[in-house]
Amino acid sequence: MTNSTWYKTVDKLVGGILLYTLADIASSICDLVDSASNVGDLMDMFSGGGSMGGPSGAEITGWICSVLVILGYILFFRAIVKFSTIQTNQTDEENAARIKQSYIFLILAILVDFIPAVGDFIALIFLIISYVKQLKGYKGLSQSKVWTSEARKGASTLHTVVVWTLIAAILGLIPLVGDAIEGIISFILFFVVLSAWRRIQRNEPNGENIILEDEEDGVRVSSPNSSATYYEKTARSYSIEKLTEIIGQEAMFEPKLVEACKIELQIRQDAENLREIVSQKDDYELNEILTNPSLYNATMVYCCELILAERRQEYEAEQAKLREEERQRRAEEEKARLEKEEAERKEAAERRKAFWQKWRVWIILAAIALIAIAFVCWWKSDTHLFNQGI
Repeated sequence: MTNSTWYKTVDKLVGGILLYTLADIASSICDLVDSASNVGDLMDMFSGGGSMGGPSGAEITGWICSVLVILGYILFFRAIVKFSTIQTNQTDEENAARIKQSYIFLILAILVDFIPAVGDFIALIFLIISYVKQLKGYKGLSQSKVWTSEARKGASTLHTVVVWTLIAAILGLIPLVGDAIEGIISFILFFVVLSAWRRIQRNEPNGENIILEDEEDGVRVSSPNSSATYYEKTARSYSIEKLTEIIGQEAMFEPKLVEACKIELQIRQDAENLREIVSQKDDYELNEILTNPSLYNATMVYCCELILAERRQEYEAEQAKLREEERQRRAEEEKARLEKEEAERKEAAERRKAFWQKWRVWIILAAIALIAIAFVCWWKSDTHLFNQGI
């Protein structure tokens, strides 16, 4: 286990973390010593003493530590590149690549911070991008379909560490006590990070928890009673292009995985001769073969899996087509109903308009007559005569 590529790669990751973290701590200490030295030099100047013109030893040491910090990030970056290539699942490879990309932005943030005026702002943007990619990468690895449960817990812990790192940075803005709080949290997180990566290192995927997903381009799915090894199952999850890529770059991958990929590619090539015969079997016969895969050769089993997968895709495509047709039918019915209601509203409005145009003169005259009658009645009423004193 300790000689595996997985174990060695994670060990290099931990080495990079130790280097850039310890170098960063040493750099901070040197900054404090240099600040104290500058205060002493200033007091000497006011007292009439001389002052050394060159950089102090603490300042030079601080520069060296800054270089070591960058070197630690580069070592970690190289290890995470290797770590992403040994992933046997495309999703895990993409998530590991996000972590790799986050450290690219982290190194750029350190470098651009030396640029006068705009350096701090650009560095802040790079840091935000870096942390976002780290969060996505560790979150994805914590949900891996290939990693063991313990390794997933390690990735989940690293995701939590990134969150707490951001919280610590925000708390560090508090006047007076902010730096102390951030330092304490960062000190604790350092050991949590080491523990999380060690947990990942000790729990290399062994195939017990592997969950393969159906893909296109002839990707295999393991039959329920398959006794295939982890590497065989992994090879089955790859497309022909991926298998060819691994075989062509075998030095970058585990020998067992490369061998499994070669066997899998040969099986798929031989399966073309059996396809016509196997395709004549119905689903029941194909499932019978997959129920007892040990009674048949690997090529026959692959053909059965492939043909069943194709039939399932055809069935799902047909069902999707029917659902889409049903959705369109309902949409058309709803559109027709709305158009009908709109037409009825317009027709009612037209009738009201026609009625008004036809009878408006008489309606106005009737209203005027009613108003005149009401006025005459009021004029001759006792109330009006009383108000006039008659």
